[in-house]
Amino acid sequence: MKVVTQIIIAFVSVLLILTLTNSFVIYHSNSAKDDIEFAINKSLSLNEVASQLQSESQNIDIQLSTVMNANDANIINNEIFYLHEKMDAFINSLSSSHLADVNYLENIADDLKEVIEQKISIKKLVLDKENKIKTDRNEMENISVSSAIIIKRTLTMSNESDEFLIKDIESYLEKINASIAMTNKILFVDDEVEAKTIVNQMNNLKSLIEDDEEFLYEELPSIRNEKDYISSNDKLMRILFSENSLPQSKLNVIRYNDELEQLNVNYLEKKEELSRKLIELRNDASKSNEVVKKDISITLDSIVKIQLVSLFLCCTVIVVSACILARKIKTPINYLLDVLQGLIKGNYSQSVTCQGWSLEFSLLIHQLNEVIVTNRELINKVKSNNLSIFSSSEDNARCVDNLRGLNNSQVLAVHSISAASEQLEQTSKETESYINNTRNHTRGISNSVDDAICLIDGSVDGNDLLSEMIKESSLTISEVEFRTKDIRNIVDVINDIASQTNLLALNAAIEAARAGSYGRGFSVVSDEVSNLAKQTTQSTNKIQKLIEALNMASSNAVESMSVCTEQMKKNSKDLQQTKAAISDISEHVSELVQQTDIVAQYAQEQFQSCGHIANSVSSVVLGFDKSVEYLDNVSGASHSLLSLSNGQKEELNKFLT
Repeated sequence: MKVVTQIIIAFVSVLLILTLTNSFVIYHSNSAKDDIEFAINKSLSLNEVASQLQSESQNIDIQLSTVMNANDANIINNEIFYLHEKMDAFINSLSSSHLADVNYLENIADDLKEVIEQKISIKKLVLDKENKIKTDRNEMENISVSSAIIIKRTLTMSNESDEFLIKDIESYLEKINASIAMTNKILFVDDEVEAKTIVNQMNNLKSLIEDDEEFLYEELPSIRNEKDYISSNDKLMRILFSENSLPQSKLNVIRYNDELEQLNVNYLEKKEELSRKLIELRNDASKSNEVVKKDISITLDSIVKIQLVSLFLCCTVIVVSACILARKIKTPINYLLDVLQGLIKGNYSQSVTCQGWSLEFSLLIHQLNEVIVTNRELINKVKSNNLSIFSSSEDNARCVDNLRGLNNSQVLAVHSISAASEQLEQTSKETESYINNTRNHTRGISNSVDDAICLIDGSVDGNDLLSEMIKESSLTISEVEFRTKDIRNIVDVINDIASQTNLLALNAAIEAARAGSYGRGFSVVSDEVSNLAKQTTQSTNKIQKLIEALNMASSNAVESMSVCTEQMKKNSKDLQQTKAAISDISEHVSELVQQTDIVAQYAQEQFQSCGHIANSVSSVVLGFDKSVEYLDNVSGASHSLLSLSNGQKEELNKFLT
């Protein structure tokens, strides 16, 4: 059997064992994974349900505390609505939890809901009673004061001075005040027994007050006519002694509070029972977690054991197979190693034989024999070829040495040409630089000339515009001078009117003097008119002077503008001449720029030609340098080949053929 076949059989056996063990491990792992996943989901579900129920229970407690601490009916109604929502949510969570004890928990929730409803109803009753107590107390204070005032007023109006009657009235009022004091006292009592004692005392006091009241009606009959007193007294008796009296209401509040205390105890018991069940749920979840941990540990242990067993089996198969194969392979390999060791020492005269070995080693021995025969023939050929190579290497080395000497002479000549080309290229480069600088300066002069022409054009346009503006200003000033003549005519008319007005005022003064006392008022008017005429004459004189000054200034301005106009015309002519001269300069500069560009182009072409020549010479130099280098390498290789041929000859002599 072939060695490869044996190795394949051993490998397949190991793979089969690993496949079987891994299949079993995978099957066992999948089943364990499903069980663990179910247990984990159950544990998580229990934890989530317990946490949710605990949170909702706390929300119910907070909402119930808000309801019980509220003192306003509207607030209580709103908070009750939210409390019912949270209670319903808690019950719905229980119903959808699918717990084992869900019925028991629902019964606890129903009991809690019933206790909460009872607490809320009693809280409403307590709030109603407390509001009634507050109202009745305020009304009681007002009624007691008003009743005492009415009694004293009635006594005063009846002119009764009986001391016994007065004392009886004071005794009656003291009993009323005592009842009120006891009523106020009971409002601060929280013990039912003490409250009942006070109520009994007030009932005993009630009969005495009724007797004193009958006596008061008999001794003071006019008080029956006081309707305010009768109604107030009835209200006071109702507040103090009726079934819905203030003490009785307080007693009911105490009883309601006691009932609330009992309901609180029941509520706490139910809450404690619910908390205990939730804790049990958490404990069940913890126990489930422990079970899951144990299951995972057992599963992993079993998987590890199976893996160890499979590993042991695989190792056993591998060791046994290795021992068998090693025994079958070791003998041929040792024989082949001895043969190869002889080949390493150069013994190619030996022959190789095999007996009873596997097919692979038989083929290997046959191939090794062919290799030995082939190498033996090859070594003989190499020995003969080595002699030819040795003689050729000697001739090649002599030729390469002669060629290297000739090449060195050519390299020196080419280096001289390269230096001259580089110097010519540097000179062309400097010439091109100078021409470029000249071209740049010429272009700068051309640009400056263009800018000067633009500035002169702007100055000419500005002078033309300024001349037009001066003409318009002259026309305007002439128009002003013409208008001042009209104003002077108007001023002359005003002077004439003022003179006439002055004459009229003088005539009026004369007529007023003739009229005597009857013309005094008219005399005053004539004086005012005369003064007005004088002021008008003075104003017109001032206007006349201003107009004359304005005419003089206008004449001066017109003369100055005429002078400016003549000067502007002269400046425009000078600027036109300057522009023409600068235009001539610009044309010459443009021609100079064109010629400079042509010279720069020629210099650039010369520089490029020099560069090409220098590059070509440099390439030739590099080629010669590389040729020299290659010849050096060839010379070195030739000498190396010669030495190698000698060494190879010595080494080939070591082989036995």
